[in-house]
Amino acid sequence: MNCIGTYLDFDQRHQSAAGLECDVSGNWSIGSVFRYGSGFPYTPVDGLQKDISTHGALDGWQIIKGAKNSRRYPIYSRVDLRITYKHKGNSWDMSAYLDFMNVLNNKNVYLYEWDFTSNSNSGVSLAKKKCYIYASLCTFLWIEFPVLNKKGPLYKGPFLLRW
Repeated sequence: MNCIGTYLDFDQRHQSAAGLECDVSGNWSIGSVFRYGSGFPYTPVDGLQKDISTHGALDGWQIIKGAKNSRRYPIYSRVDLRITYKHKGNSWDMSAYLDFMNVLNNKNVYLYEWDFTSNSNSGVSLAKKKCYIYASLCTFLWIEFPVLNKKGPLYKGPFLLRW
């Protein structure tokens, strides 16, 4: 907590990752990474209150917020899988990676969206919707290779290609 008793916006209490990589054959390897994180804080919406002084999107209603950052989003976890092919040439090396992110298809909550609906009978209703990140399987391909000359490497970082 900061000096006024609220958690900062990006206060994630716990975060960890564990990885494993195994060589399958001469040029091929397979690896996996498990990631875990506790939820970030957010400010809840506790309800709505009639307010005739405001007009606009909520049509005379005012949002009642809870204490700042007093609640936390659910935990975040995912398992990623990587298949790697490595090729060594006479004057250059190449590595190609095929990454499968969130292979268990965990529905990790990114944020809550508050849906306000207005009707003539009961006024306004409030519903909390979950917005997910990495809700489906994503794949990426990275290719990395150093450019060499007679004196050694000219560039030692990855060139990235994504599909």
